[in-house]
Amino acid sequence: MILVRSDSGQAHDRQPRGSVTINERFLFAVIVPFQTVAKLTADNLVFLMNLKKTEAELAAANQEKLQLRLAAEKQRGPWFDEVGNGVFLWLIDSLVR
Repeated sequence: MILVRSDSGQAHDRQPRGSVTINERFLFAVIVPFQTVAKLTADNLVFLMNLKKTEAELAAANQEKLQLRLAAEKQRGPWFDEVGNGVFLWLIDSLVR
């Protein structure tokens, strides 16, 4: 920053071209890192929310898998009996011919 005198005789600040003011230095030194931390924190929050959602979906899928497995176990007995009887009748019919 350079102090120059105007035609009226008063001193005022004149910023040389291409130089950085103290305010701009403050902006880059303090505010920009805070913005970066805020964005990173927001990204982490979104990630954690998506993680919780995915964990809940996984728990629901595991619960459904267990229910389907139990239903299949219940059906396995009668289904095997029915198929076994059908095979037995087919075998007897083949032997009689």
